[in-house]
This record gives sequence, structure tokens and C-alpha cells, in this order.
Amino acid sequence: MKVYCPYCRKDVEYKIEKREIKEFRNVEINTYENVAICKRCNQDLYINEIENENNERIYEIYREKTN
Repeated sequence: MKVYCPYCRKDVEYKIEKREIKEFRNVEINTYENVAICKRCNQDLYINEIENENNERIYEIYREKTN
């Protein structure tokens, strides 16, 4: 799949990297987020669908912990 990379200024392919998130808003959550990485320049890319999935996962755990 290709997306526009603002660093390369082209449509590029990307890979997904998982990164650990240990804390959110001073609450320990111990989960992960998916990050899109440009295959040309290795910069982080913003992809709305991926960010929405990350936010849902993080907020679900946060809500469980904080009630």
C-alpha cells in the first residue's frame, strides 16, 4: 500500500513497526502502538486508520485502569 510521505514528497510504500507504550497520562498501560514507517526515508508517517486503532486500544486500557 502507498501513502504520501511529506519528507520524500512522493507516494511511497511503508512498513508497520510496533512500539511499546508503558504509560499514558501518568497511568501504566503496558501496550503497543503501530507506527507506519516510510520505506524510503525511514520517517514516521501519519495514517489516520492506524492512529485510530492505536487510540482505541490505548483509551480502552486507560478507561479500564482509571474507571
